[in-house]
Amino acid sequence: MPSEDLFAVVYITDFSLQAVLRVEDALVGEAVALVEEISRRALIVEMSSSARTRGVELGMTASQGKARCADLILRSRNAEAEKSAAEVLFTCAYTLSPHVEETARGWSTVDLKGAGRTGLEACARKVIAMLETAGLEGRIGFAATPCQAYYAARLANPIHLVQENEDFLEDLPLQIANPLPEHQAILEQWGILRLGALAALSRQEIGKRLGEEGVALWDRARGRDSRLLKVTPLPEKFEERYEFEQEQERLDPILFILRRILVSLCFRLEAAYHIAEAMTLKLELEDRSIYRRNFRIPEPNRDPDMLLRMLHTHLESLKTESPVVAVALYIEPGRQKILQQGLFETRFRDPRRFAETLGQLAALVGSERVGSPRREAGYRPDAFSMEKLGESIPPPQPELVPGPVGLPLRRWRPPCPARVEIAKAKPVRVHSAVARGSLRVAVGPWRSSGQWWDQNYWRREEWDVELTTGGLYRLVRQEDAWSVEGIYD
Repeated sequence: MPSEDLFAVVYITDFSLQAVLRVEDALVGEAVALVEEISRRALIVEMSSSARTRGVELGMTASQGKARCADLILRSRNAEAEKSAAEVLFTCAYTLSPHVEETARGWSTVDLKGAGRTGLEACARKVIAMLETAGLEGRIGFAATPCQAYYAARLANPIHLVQENEDFLEDLPLQIANPLPEHQAILEQWGILRLGALAALSRQEIGKRLGEEGVALWDRARGRDSRLLKVTPLPEKFEERYEFEQEQERLDPILFILRRILVSLCFRLEAAYHIAEAMTLKLELEDRSIYRRNFRIPEPNRDPDMLLRMLHTHLESLKTESPVVAVALYIEPGRQKILQQGLFETRFRDPRRFAETLGQLAALVGSERVGSPRREAGYRPDAFSMEKLGESIPPPQPELVPGPVGLPLRRWRPPCPARVEIAKAKPVRVHSAVARGSLRVAVGPWRSSGQWWDQNYWRREEWDVELTTGGLYRLVRQEDAWSVEGIYD
């Protein structure tokens, strides 16, 4: 087989059933059957190996399956789960080559033209491992045509590489070529049950009796496939949604689904050479309201466990008015940034752990109370705001050495409440836990105010006083309430 003609098919057996099982981990290993309404009857279309060994067969009704297996678990197809599994499958196939076609539900075809056979098995095993991590069991087949690669994937355990001049089509069952039911019935009447028997017939005679579909079936029996792949670009929108069969009031099922979603999205981020810079979590509630929360990732990455911890920390303290019926997660992608650290700049030893700690603190005290305090520009004493912490600690700035400013004031936080006696518009006596007695000197008042235009309007009056027994203090009156703010050293 020429090295420039090589195709791979990544195939998921019982795709719809596996899509359901990957989001319902408790059903793995149980007797599970997937039912679908056909001609107004709920028929079994896929089943687990455990159900098959206990006598359940395809085409049975749900009641017939229950009669064969009393503890048979029935599930219907889940469109959101299948969409998520299909995106994982396509992303894993994309790691083999960028020329990928989403051929059908549960399998993708990859054009490996010019790739050769060296290292194919190692690459295939990596893809199989990625699928297993995402909760899917896959198979991969390699051959000279997409049709043969599909047959090889169906036979793989879990990898099948068709060797040059290997006549593996001869004994394959006719059903593997997906004939029309009426054509299969006719061919079985002719005694043709294998692809080799069909391929031995004349193509022209098959066309006369079975028409164009029969000719196409004959070509598939020969493994011929001259079509061009419809290459699908890797999606750039990293978003997934899952709808629960029952409303959820507990956190564990929601976190389980979120982890599955994150694993899938991080696979796609890795294939596209992206990292996660931000996340948007959306919870759809039973009362039709929607809870939405944006997360800015301090250290962008594509580690699903680290991203899940951020969501877990927030959801632990979240209380909703009604149960959750669906969850959606959107990731804003970005490119990996390479930063050059300054000579005097210090980066955090573990930015991810630091970000996780900040998230836990924000969940406890509120995000508006976590950060670095910065003094606000203005005359209001102690006015400050909380700023978001950066990814590094900047070098210290040189401080200006102030000139003589008088006695230093040692302040109490919070100020000590006091009762002050007034005579001739001046304080004459103070009663408090830190200062008590008559005043020898009272200098003031110094009045200041600000923000008169909004509800945060403030006004204060300051006095510097000396007790007759000694000690210099600062008295403050705000909203007709007195306090001792500090003592002069």
